[in-house]
Amino acid sequence: MKYKFLLDENVIYHAIQRRDKFNNFDLTAAKLLVLIAKNCHSIVIDSTLWKSYHKILARLKSEKSDFVKMIMHIHLLLSNSEKSMTDFQTLPELTDETIYPRKDIYVVRAAYHFSAVIVTSDSDLTEAINIMEHASVKALHPEKALKLARET
Repeated sequence: MKYKFLLDENVIYHAIQRRDKFNNFDLTAAKLLVLIAKNCHSIVIDSTLWKSYHKILARLKSEKSDFVKMIMHIHLLLSNSEKSMTDFQTLPELTDETIYPRKDIYVVRAAYHFSAVIVTSDSDLTEAINIMEHASVKALHPEKALKLARET
């Protein structure tokens, strides 16, 4: 089965930095991006995520770092129409948005719009999504998303 993944910007940041949310060395997010590309899954992106991703990439690209290969991999992944799906229209509001963290409403809207799996290290967002019983959207920590991304 091919999956559509919506990557919260923290996943992109963690992939580039090779760190988890506690700043420990961790390749999980980087492995996830590689597996998404390798196994023909896709990343879905709305206009807000697109801007957020590019801010992260631009900021980290300007820093002297050894993460240039991962930055370029992410850039190529986002630019490849077979690997990413974009929709820059204004996404409709959800019925009850008060249950989700306010800062993540755009992530939730996009996930419902694309019927995608949200990948995030934000436990508040994961909990808010997963207490709802909507089969079309779920949220996973990058470690759990690796299992889906391994499928071919």
